[in-house]
Amino acid sequence: MENTLIKRRRKNNRIRFILYPIVFCLSTIIIISSFLIGYAQPYIKLGSLFFSDKAPDFEETPANEYTESDVGGGVVKYKDMVFPFEGDEFARITIDSAGIDVPVLYGSSSQVLKNGVGLYREAYLPGQGRTIFIGGHNTTFFRGLAAVEIGEIIELRTHYGEYIYEVTSTAVVREDDHTAYDLSSMEEVLILCTCHPETMVGLTPWRLMVYAKLVSGPSLEH
Repeated sequence: MENTLIKRRRKNNRIRFILYPIVFCLSTIIIISSFLIGYAQPYIKLGSLFFSDKAPDFEETPANEYTESDVGGGVVKYKDMVFPFEGDEFARITIDSAGIDVPVLYGSSSQVLKNGVGLYREAYLPGQGRTIFIGGHNTTFFRGLAAVEIGEIIELRTHYGEYIYEVTSTAVVREDDHTAYDLSSMEEVLILCTCHPETMVGLTPWRLMVYAKLVSGPSLEH
């Protein structure tokens, strides 16, 4: 009888020895996962913004994510903003001296550029502290860009804040000149691009580049 009890106790101890660590590990994983999912959500959204391989579904009228904001500076959390998808209108750009006041759409496909100027997917959004690259046709939305001079102001209004940039330089470059822009820059620079000359209709190997530095606007943070 005593030997039977001893055997049962040993068996129960073995079960506890195996079961307790498993329960502890599972509980720890559940707690950590719950925390990480909430923390990582903005990163997941940001990743989907740049690496989504979903085919765009264009409509005649693009979705409008742009509603003018009163935020002029400070910090905006990623969770408080609406990330654009290909073809979405998410901002408006104004250059008074050039008579430009047009919508900014996300993407650079031919369909996007029929509805406004386009922010290249390989570039960044206003407030991310990196290069913002916007292109448009010289015969439509970016007509007049050639009139922009150094020192002039560019306004870029999004639903999460208003950004002011000051033109620092302009250049005419060949379309295959990749030294004309640096998407890896660690400072916020706005680059506008259109075909050159302005009167040219159809294909041309030349591009007018307008470079501007950030003057004011909220930064995006996690």
